[in-house]
Amino acid sequence: MAEEMAPSRAIADALDLPSGEAAVMRQRLILLDGRPIELAASYWPAAFASGTPLASTGRIRGGAVSLLAELGYRPGTVTEDIHTRPPTREEAEALQLTDNSEWVLVLTRTISTANGQPYEVSVMISPGRIGRLHYSMKVD
Repeated sequence: MAEEMAPSRAIADALDLPSGEAAVMRQRLILLDGRPIELAASYWPAAFASGTPLASTGRIRGGAVSLLAELGYRPGTVTEDIHTRPPTREEAEALQLTDNSEWVLVLTRTISTANGQPYEVSVMISPGRIGRLHYSMKVD
């Protein structure tokens, strides 16, 4: 799913968007062996993402990282925040959580240019039973 929308205050703040400015959001459900393991949403300012493949459904030829680089957005810093919380009803359904006491792991990643301009925020939600996350990124 992809749409232009008014992001939550937290996403707007992370992207340094003025109040009322839109973002493009792409949401994906990640499966492993046919079971959902992650609900992921990525957000970009609509000022540059609207009208690009970021704003449409389906695969992005060459991937989002390559497209963003073509648009002049290259990572300088990556910040991640990880916390746990009870899932929303929609998250529990999407992730097929059957134990009402199971929490979710939420990883929020903000990518900024070398001069500190945030241009992408991704929120990845996984069942707490995942137990461990490991990400490795090299930023040139």
